[in-house]
Amino acid sequence: MDSGVIYIFDFLVIFGAAIVGGIVTVVGSVIVLGKKATEPKNELRQKVNNLEKEIEELKGRK
Repeated sequence: MDSGVIYIFDFLVIFGAAIVGGIVTVVGSVIVLGKKATEPKNELRQKVNNLEKEIEELKGRK
């Protein structure tokens, strides 16, 4: 009967590890997708800022 308790304990440990691994995977995926979603916005914002600087420089040359 003791061996049955050991099997249940082993199952719970493996099941717990699988749940924790799944949670880590989901959280990591959300973080990566969030960064990829904001990356183009940052790149576009930088390009706009550079163009605005160029416009101000060209206005200043006149």
